[in-house]
Amino acid sequence: MSKNKKTREDFEWRYQPVIGSEGYAVIKFFKQIKPSERSKQYLQPPLIAFWLPYAFQKTTCTEEQVKEAAWQSVYQIYHHLQRISQEFKLPLRVSLHHLNVESANSNSILEEFNQIKESPEGQDNRNFLALSDDAESFLQNFL
Repeated sequence: MSKNKKTREDFEWRYQPVIGSEGYAVIKFFKQIKPSERSKQYLQPPLIAFWLPYAFQKTTCTEEQVKEAAWQSVYQIYHHLQRISQEFKLPLRVSLHHLNVESANSNSILEEFNQIKESPEGQDNRNFLALSDDAESFLQNFL
């Protein structure tokens, strides 16, 4: 085996939503995306963002590693809230600027939260964060 080759574990999940349900609409949406993009760009990032802190909590990770994973999850979920809000023109009044952060690496996270993206639509969208649209690369840098 190559020195750079990573060992992988296969995981299969079967989902059969009721036709016409919300789950069915999501599966139809996913089926329109190229299979090569579907997993890395649409399925892995939210799965990791929602569940990594819980997974780390059940391993030999340190409390600091678990907290850092939790902060990274908050970062990813908040970014997605901002993206949905902007995409569908919803007034989002959620701010992470006043959180009390205890993580050793949290200063860098808060610095990223404090970067405000100027919107071409004008001043109404000044509070959107300047975060990468590529959640996968963010998670790879973190992990």
